Amino acid sequence: MTESRSLAGTLRPIASEYRVLLAATNGQCAGFLHTKLKGYLSAIGCVLYLGDYDLAGNDIEANSRQIIKELAGTPPHWERLAITEAQVAEYGLTPIVKKDFRFKPPREFEAVECEALSQKPIPDIVRNRLEELLPEPLSSVLAREEAQRNTLEAAIKAAIGDQ
Repeated sequence: MTESRSLAGTLRPIASEYRVLLAATNGQCAGFLHTKLKGYLSAIGCVLYLGDYDLAGNDIEANSRQIIKELAGTPPHWERLAITEAQVAEYGLTPIVKKDFRFKPPREFEAVECEALSQKPIPDIVRNRLEELLPEPLSSVLAREEAQRNTLEAAIKAAIGDQ
C-alpha cells in the first residue's frame, strides 16, 4: 500500500511480477478502503506500507491502518517499508518544510517525501522484502509455472490432435 498514486505506478510492475495486490490511498481515503479494498481483506496477511516521513504521512498511515483493522476484524501484519527514520539517515535525505493546512492557522513541519529516495532504491526495497516473505525464490515459482503451462499446452494439443 502506498500513500501516493505516483509511487503505486512505479511499483505496479513489481506487484504484477510477485502477484501481490497494490493500492494507493492517495491521502485520507476511508471511502476507498471501504469500497475498493474491503473485499480483499480476508486474503491479506501482510500490508507493506510506503509513505512520506512526516506528520501528515504518519496520520495517513495510522488512519489507513485503523480502517483496515476495523474492516478486517483480524488486522493483517503491518510493516512500513519506506520512508523510515533509518532510511533518512542511511541515504542522507534532507527534510523539506511543508505547510500543513489541516491546522488553523497552518503550521509548518519537516517532511521527507518518498520521492526524495528516488525511483531506484524504493523498488529494490520492495522487491527485497517480497523475496524475504516468499517461502521459496520467485524464480523457482516462475520456472514451475512455466513447466506447468508447457505440460498443459502439450496435453491440449494432444487432445485436439486426437479428434
